[in-house]
Amino acid sequence: MKIAVLALLTASSVLAAQTYRVPLEIRAGPEQAPHLFHPLESDDSTHLHATMPGGTTLQIERLPAPLPGIQVTIPGGDPQIILLLPGQSSRVELKRTIGDLDTVPYFIGYERREDQGKLREVIQWIPAYRAEGQLQIAECKVNLAVLDINGDGRFDEQDSRQGSTLGLDLNGDGRFWGRGEWNMMAQIVTVCGKELEVSELDSAGRFIVFKAAEQSVPEVGKAIPSFSVPLTNGDTLTAASLRGKVAVLDFWASWCAICVAKMGDVETLAQQTNGAALFYGINVDEPDRLAAAKRILAEKKISYSQVMQGLGVKDPFWKQFGGIQGNQLVTPLYIVIDQRGILRYAGDGGENLSALKDAIEKALAKGSEGSKNSE
Repeated sequence: MKIAVLALLTASSVLAAQTYRVPLEIRAGPEQAPHLFHPLESDDSTHLHATMPGGTTLQIERLPAPLPGIQVTIPGGDPQIILLLPGQSSRVELKRTIGDLDTVPYFIGYERREDQGKLREVIQWIPAYRAEGQLQIAECKVNLAVLDINGDGRFDEQDSRQGSTLGLDLNGDGRFWGRGEWNMMAQIVTVCGKELEVSELDSAGRFIVFKAAEQSVPEVGKAIPSFSVPLTNGDTLTAASLRGKVAVLDFWASWCAICVAKMGDVETLAQQTNGAALFYGINVDEPDRLAAAKRILAEKKISYSQVMQGLGVKDPFWKQFGGIQGNQLVTPLYIVIDQRGILRYAGDGGENLSALKDAIEKALAKGSEGSKNSE
């Protein structure tokens, strides 16, 4: 009985050691997060409004001609009224409870331009606060920050869908702007020599929890890890099934204009290899975008096999391969794997897919040389 209890305690300790809970504190400052644009809605020729995330509705009036600016009234704001010309922004304190703060700063900006003969006007709603803490693993300490990109007062999945929201001061310079320091919340990150992923984030910004990643991010020049994902034709794509052939993985999404624009060229590449290279499309859309993705495949007459799980950034396969070479779950991403299962290329394909074509040609040539040598 004592042995069983000891084993249970040991297992629990190992599990606990794989989880890292970091307390966070909301801090206001001059830093501006990546901003989002919100369209102005017209009430009449003079009066407009714009509803910001979190429910704040800005009342807007045009300034008298010939001034091209606007007057913005912010409920609960300090100041409550600001004047903005195109390209300008102003800092406003808003009564809103986030963490221990009961007022938080935002920058409100105004932009207008002609677009195909039509006037396009947008409001920028930029939160000037973030949640900060320090991740410690043994003697290694890394400062981190979490952004509320959409500025609705919550740190949640809605922010993660907008862009990079997790900052890691990996070089210790007190900032989060270095290479690989701003990350998507869903991606696998390497911190203190460990591959981690976020398992929980408190919506009020009070804490974040990391756990040891279930997969390792593949590296160019090394063998790909084992995987198994379903194809839409009923077959299963595995690392083992790719052995002996050059394989190309095309990670794409229906909302990714570049992915869709290049899809026809990828199809042409697949046809030109005449079966010497296997092509697979890996769709990374959310469930509500799958129908649009399928329409695109039909319209483009794409013949190569597809993986379409509808898991978005929660897809383990995408999380694993989407972080290669510092790629932050960005599409398009093309992967080239040689006959021995070695990852030879990972990138956006280059201009006119020149880099992808070159990688495929090299992999095919290398395989031909190997066949001759074996003879």
